[in-house]
Amino acid sequence: MPSPSTLDEGRALYEGRHPALAATLRGESRTPLPAQQAACLSCHRPSGLGSFEGEAVVPPISSGLLSRPFDPATTRRYGPRGQPGEPGVPRVRPAYDAAALHRLLTEGVAPDGRALGPLMPRYTLAPRHSEALLAFLDTLGTQPAPGVDDDVVHFATITGDDVPEAQARQLVLLLEQFIARKNAQTRGEVQRRAAARRTEHVMYARYRRWELHHWALRGAPDTWPRQLAALYAARPVFAVLSGRSDRDWSPVHRFCEAERVPCLFPITAWPHETGGFYTAYFSGGVLAQARWLAQAGEAAPAAPAPGRPWLVLGGDAQHEQAQAQRIASALGGEGGAAAAITASGHWHGEPVIVSALPAREVAQRLAAGMASARAAAPRVYLLAGASPPASEPVAWPPGVDVQWVTQQAADATRLARARAWWRAQGLRPADEALAAQVLFAATAAVESLVHVDERFSREYCLEKLEHNLENMPPLTAYPRLALGPNQRLAAKSVWLARVP
Repeated sequence: MPSPSTLDEGRALYEGRHPALAATLRGESRTPLPAQQAACLSCHRPSGLGSFEGEAVVPPISSGLLSRPFDPATTRRYGPRGQPGEPGVPRVRPAYDAAALHRLLTEGVAPDGRALGPLMPRYTLAPRHSEALLAFLDTLGTQPAPGVDDDVVHFATITGDDVPEAQARQLVLLLEQFIARKNAQTRGEVQRRAAARRTEHVMYARYRRWELHHWALRGAPDTWPRQLAALYAARPVFAVLSGRSDRDWSPVHRFCEAERVPCLFPITAWPHETGGFYTAYFSGGVLAQARWLAQAGEAAPAAPAPGRPWLVLGGDAQHEQAQAQRIASALGGEGGAAAAITASGHWHGEPVIVSALPAREVAQRLAAGMASARAAAPRVYLLAGASPPASEPVAWPPGVDVQWVTQQAADATRLARARAWWRAQGLRPADEALAAQVLFAATAAVESLVHVDERFSREYCLEKLEHNLENMPPLTAYPRLALGPNQRLAAKSVWLARVP
């Protein structure tokens, strides 16, 4: 059995974190590759189960596949274009050992003498590195995923205490209804799975009942890591479905990255800003919209007059002031106009006001500021965050020009499929936009898990999500959602919607 240090070194090589990792593209130029591109997982993916792009197929290399011979007796015969039944000779190769893997990595030659194509980099590594990498690949994907029992897959949904109790209840109820219906529709799989265990058929071996756990976080976000660790220790889960908070989601994001737990489409206006693999967001939230606004310039038209700053209207609470400061930084970043912050609604001149506060609160603060200072009516941009533009009328002061910066359409017909689903369940959600996003997250989990095998690879679940997301039926107010490798923001477009 390889030592833990050997396995850690192998993982670091596979993930591109090892200082010795160096590779070049094949050819006369011997172009050096950055560590991220040279990492095995950039092509073979974090699951080790491979990928494809057009006609280029990257084979699976996890779960000891390399250390076993490629057996022609169990190989299907494929023709030149990969169609079963066409004439073709199955590839035969002996098992890899550390020396064979080292030759493949450094020279591009497989154990059967076949030279690999130009997509496979050539690495500069010591033999011990190849040995560590093979040891890691033999263990990758062999351990059962936490949160999966013999009969149950456990999921969590997470809410912060900033979420109104009725909204949190609605979110949990929708997920419970979805899971109850999913379990009821597949109840026959229990008997089929029992039969599969007595035969060679494995079609139903992966079936498990789903179970939901609600992780209700309390207090400030800096206390969340401790709470999450305790909840996960008491009941590990396979993945997090949806969730809701308009506090900074970063503590949850970092927890999921550290524990390698998929987190599928939490509803938050403040997603974690740097990349990761395990959390997929609907959008970049408030800060992405602020950056778009700062860059839109005359196309918006958004920018303030020369010499005048953006004015960010924040709330009175400490966390609201911190959020306003982050918006100001996003507006002023990379050469944008400077940004000032106010909570009073008072201003001078003709500023351009930006705010992520609720529309009704912004209107009240503007009315108070205009009345007390007799200031001119400003232009106002509301950052929609995790919600589409509000449908209820708001009493805006006379002359104020208000526009939403949004990534969701206000077209109610986009929610027709979601409405049909919750009507069938006898539900009438008060917040339809939130309910549609919850339903989408649960549906995405089903679409991804249907492809996993009995090992329930968390990484493969996310990799299938990258392939399947844009083909899912529309359920939310987002016009188009798509993911790709190293992409975890599904909605890319931003536009303005004028408030009537």
